[in-house]
Amino acid sequence: QGSAAYNSPFSLDIAGVIDPNMFSNTVLELVKRHESLRTVFVQKDNEVYQRILPIDEFKLQLDICNVNSKEEVDKIIDSDIQVEFDLTTGPLLRCKLIYIDDRTILYFNIHHIIHDGWSSKVFLNDFITIFTMLYNKQPVTLEPLSIQYKDYSVWQRNMLDNGYMKEAEQYWLNVFEDKVKPIDLCIAKRRPNQRNF
Repeated sequence: QGSAAYNSPFSLDIAGVIDPNMFSNTVLELVKRHESLRTVFVQKDNEVYQRILPIDEFKLQLDICNVNSKEEVDKIIDSDIQVEFDLTTGPLLRCKLIYIDDRTILYFNIHHIIHDGWSSKVFLNDFITIFTMLYNKQPVTLEPLSIQYKDYSVWQRNMLDNGYMKEAEQYWLNVFEDKVKPIDLCIAKRRPNQRNF
């Protein structure tokens, strides 16, 4: 918390006008499916805990904008990128529908604590699948996820608690126990005797 550097924005430029209700219903189905999208983080006794909000407590933040130029689109997005998320209250996902001419920009901004580059592919794939089902007036019938992020967190915590990471750390400490001779790749000038960075 406390920095817009953790914002993970991305957008899709779609030909045509996307119905806001269909868009928000698609996002809500995504949020139902992926617990991380409705996660907040609370602190208790100097420990941080993940809290998964029940779907009925999740409040989708969707802004609808009508603009006339690419510069206006950029201004809206640039402005949102600078807005920090509140990890304790959420949501950690913001959406915008930006209408320009006969196109719609689908804009998402997700805090990096619940989203990364790899999950963008999953997010977009599920978004497109759900949107297509709703567009075709079909029920959303995706297979339930076999694992959620909380399951990964428990696995990782178990790895830390059972000493596996200590073994891995000790292995690398042993490998580099002797001072490693630096590789001098600098051919234009000599490496200084003392590091200055």
